[in-house]
Amino acid sequence: MFDREQWGEVFESIGKNKLRAVLTGFAVFWGIFMLIILLGAGSGLRNGFEYNFKNTAKNSITLFGGETSKPWNGLPANRSIQLDEDDIDALRNAIPDWSTFAADTGYGAGRANCSMARTTGATASAGWVPRVCRWRTGSCCADGSSTRWTSRATAK
Repeated sequence: MFDREQWGEVFESIGKNKLRAVLTGFAVFWGIFMLIILLGAGSGLRNGFEYNFKNTAKNSITLFGGETSKPWNGLPANRSIQLDEDDIDALRNAIPDWSTFAADTGYGAGRANCSMARTTGATASAGWVPRVCRWRTGSCCADGSSTRWTSRATAK
C-alpha cells in the first residue's frame, strides 16, 4: 500500500514542476469551492420558491387575462382581457375532470387608492370567494372573507 519508492517519485515530480503542482492544487480548490457555492445557491432558490408558494394549493392553477398582441375583427391590439364568470363556466365545461373552479380579484401594488382616517395610499388588494379561502392558509377571516392585503400608505 505505502511504497516509499512510488511516493518518492511523486514528490520528485512535484519538486521539478512546482508551478504545475500549485496550479493543479488551486484548480482542485476552485472546483470544490464553486461546487459548494452552486449547491448553496440551488438550496436558496428552492427555499425561496417554497416560501413564495406556501399559501398556494399544490394542485391549483391561476389564470390571468393579460393583453392581446394582435388586432382582431376590427378591434385594436394591446386590449386588456378581463376574465369573468362566463369564462369560469367555459373552463368547467371544457375540463370536466376538475372538481372546483373559483374566482379571485385583485389590484396590483399601487393600482388601488385607499384612504382611512387621515391616511391615504396606493395599495395592493385581493379578494377571494370562500372556496378559495380554504386553499389559502392563514389568509381569511372566520366568516370566509379575506384579510390579506398590503399597503404603502402616506399621511396627508
